[in-house]
Amino acid sequence: MCGGPVARHDYRAVSAGGDAAHFLRAPHALSRRAGPCDLLVEVCNGMPYLAPLWHPGPTLCLVNHVHTDLWRLRYPPP
Repeated sequence: MCGGPVARHDYRAVSAGGDAAHFLRAPHALSRRAGPCDLLVEVCNGMPYLAPLWHPGPTLCLVNHVHTDLWRLRYPPP
């Protein structure tokens, strides 16, 4: 499950939408497309999906990297 376009892979990858909307769509899209799983691996790429709050099974969060200055560039204050 990811946000944005999906390239061809040897494994199944599903887009839940682009930009920030995929964070809201991920729980429903995962349950609809993937079904139950033994372990949900959440890759935190700047902003977490907060999977332990909505996934009933075990979760593992992989922190790929931490954004700092990018947040101000991508989402400037109002």
